[in-house]
Amino acid sequence: MNHVSLIGKMEGGLVQFKEASSNGSSTAQFKLITRTAYINKHGIRKERQEKHEILVWGKFKQIMEQLSYPEMQLAIEGTLLYRYRYVNGQVVKRAQIEANDLIIV
Repeated sequence: MNHVSLIGKMEGGLVQFKEASSNGSSTAQFKLITRTAYINKHGIRKERQEKHEILVWGKFKQIMEQLSYPEMQLAIEGTLLYRYRYVNGQVVKRAQIEANDLIIV
């Protein structure tokens, strides 16, 4: 099963909209920042921040067009995708989450 659940804030409210891909659908991409707290081996509380690339389309793309604002908090469920491309003769692998559900928190 390929399932991802994230709760975090949009990075600065920056959303990239792309119109009409090869199958006629338009998409939106943005970064979601999540934070995780943990205790290190010395008993000190630490926090780790991760950035996740999110891809939405259909009704979720329309929601992002109409309602997105800087640092909006979202809950996202989706699937993990990998994209591959060549850069200077090297294969570069990029992880992306395709949202199946999106909730403004």
